[in-house]
Amino acid sequence: DVRDKGDEALFHYAKKLDAAIFTRWRSHDNLPDPS
Repeated sequence: DVRDKGDEALFHYAKKLDAAIFTRWRSHDNLPDPS
C-alpha cells in the first residue's frame, strides 16, 4: 500500500525532526546563561 509507505516515511521524518529539535534544545539548555 502506497499510503502505508508514505505514513512510514512521514513517521521517520517526524522522528528525525523531533530528535533534531531535542538535540538543539539540549545544546541550548547547556549554554551558559548570558545574563
